[in-house]
Amino acid sequence: MKTAQRATGWHWLPGNKASHRPKYILFLDVESVMDQDGSNLRTYSFNRAAVCLCEYIKTKGLVKVDSASFDSTEALWRAITIAASDAEKLLVVSHNIDQDARLSNVFT
Repeated sequence: MKTAQRATGWHWLPGNKASHRPKYILFLDVESVMDQDGSNLRTYSFNRAAVCLCEYIKTKGLVKVDSASFDSTEALWRAITIAASDAEKLLVVSHNIDQDARLSNVFT
């Protein structure tokens, strides 16, 4: 076998409907406030959240649909639920998804 030559040909799996790019992408950023309780233990709680909803259009790329900020987790998840129910597929993206999910009470 010569350099940069493969012993076998490429095998491509066919795409399926679930592998397509989501039509809508929601960018989420949650800001926190550090709670002071007198001890050395740092705890953080939700302060506010900002979201930007974008639609992916093949010829244009990402196009901003809407953006908003929220002062409560209830209002944030109400808006995300509405966006998710209107979208065929919705991808939520965050630069620190672990902290943003915890602060915004995603699992409660």
